[in-house]
Amino acid sequence: MWSPEKTGCPLKDAAEQVHDWMVLFPTVTASPTAVSTAMSLVIEHPLSFWDALLIATVKEAGVSHLLTEDMQDGRSVLGVWLINPLKK
Repeated sequence: MWSPEKTGCPLKDAAEQVHDWMVLFPTVTASPTAVSTAMSLVIEHPLSFWDALLIATVKEAGVSHLLTEDMQDGRSVLGVWLINPLKK
């Protein structure tokens, strides 16, 4: 259980921070269509199911670039560009 004594952050402040992050970084969930698309991607490309599901879900959400250190930098899958922000 969360404890303000352990973090030094009052619960109200933590709740406000979480709300701010939710506004700044909207979230989406995987749809049944994205799951189906992910399965097709796994068959067609050397991707894990979870990477394929992430790509399919962000594509549905209208995302054009995905920052990831785990997938091939500079590659485009479904029109989503995979960018490794740590690559030099």
